[in-house]
Amino acid sequence: MMRKYFPLEASERLFVAIEEDDVVDAQVSLPPTIALSCTTEIIHDNYALCLKFWLDGVNRQELLRLIRKQAKGDELTTDERKQFKYMRARYKHLRFAQRLYLKKR
Repeated sequence: MMRKYFPLEASERLFVAIEEDDVVDAQVSLPPTIALSCTTEIIHDNYALCLKFWLDGVNRQELLRLIRKQAKGDELTTDERKQFKYMRARYKHLRFAQRLYLKKR
């Protein structure tokens, strides 16, 4: 899927933008329709960037360790909470991209 190369700086800029808007809200949902006026190539490139953002920022073994620790009822350290929050933000972004871009294809 990732046909295009994105420098690490692109992923880092994307993370800064996501971190600024990462607010927890249980009632959030996508609007019923989203008008995308862009080409299929742009959709592919945008999705590839979202996927790179996920792959560059999440170590699956570390994510699993943090989830298991919480599932056992253990408290995460301050650093672990921050790490988990950042992984969660990347997951939310990728999931949103999947819902948005895969419907458009």
